[in-house]
Amino acid sequence: MRNGKPTTVSVLTFLSVCVLLGSSAADDHGSALNPLKGKGAAAQMGAATAANHLMAFNVSVGGSSVFSPDGKLYAIGKQNGSIKLRETQTANLLATMSQLEKPPEPMSAVDWRPFLAFSPDGKVLASASGYSPVTLWDVQQRKKIKTLAEPSVGYKLTFSADGTILAGMGMVGKDGSQRVTLWDARSGNVIKSLTLEFKLRGTDVKQNKFLGVYFPQSGSCVAIATVENDTSFVRILDVKTGGETVKIRAQDWALSLDGKFVVTRANVDTSGQRHRHRIWNTATGKMIKETME
Repeated sequence: MRNGKPTTVSVLTFLSVCVLLGSSAADDHGSALNPLKGKGAAAQMGAATAANHLMAFNVSVGGSSVFSPDGKLYAIGKQNGSIKLRETQTANLLATMSQLEKPPEPMSAVDWRPFLAFSPDGKVLASASGYSPVTLWDVQQRKKIKTLAEPSVGYKLTFSADGTILAGMGMVGKDGSQRVTLWDARSGNVIKSLTLEFKLRGTDVKQNKFLGVYFPQSGSCVAIATVENDTSFVRILDVKTGGETVKIRAQDWALSLDGKFVVTRANVDTSGQRHRHRIWNTATGKMIKETME
């Protein structure tokens, strides 16, 4: 309400602070590195536009170079599959780790540079290199904790805000098929695995791909942005059961901080001047309210 008159709020102001995979603000390996501010890297915030929806994310986004949440350490993935763990203030090398049994061929077509992600508490480092299994490392002990099932090529990784869930997104076939996997970060068990097949019908290519995986700051859901047969969707999954509660056709959307609501926006006519906003309950999949602007 402003000056006694109701005001409208665009869907792009209904932001969720999320952990993001597939950001357009990332480098070619998805890292999102910004200068440290305040009390370490945890104070960093950025913004990225992916699939026409605006999300906010923090520095726990993974990449080939990442800071620990407290900013005291950073890890770098090398093309030979190794991981260098260094102290931020001094750049002293603390450890060299590798999930590969032997170095890759020098002229290998596969990019073996590990994609890395710290858990929110900084105790675990997740890595994915080439088509080898995702590996979890004990940061303090500098040793391997376990490897995870469901290997994929070029997995991008991120943890949920509470660190209990690890998500990965990557390719699983030479035909371009993609997979998103959710693991229990403690047990290593697969909670849910989704695959989108790349479809080629003669000269007609139908896009099927994952655009990103988004965790809210709290709550027990995850949002997955997809394109299926050239149509954009947001899919909401319960991370405890792996069950899908919402699948909505949407290009513009945002998830609430607590993960309880998702808002979508669609053009009403070809002019692009009028929009339909819908608010959905992520637990029930039911639409709560529709407004026109």
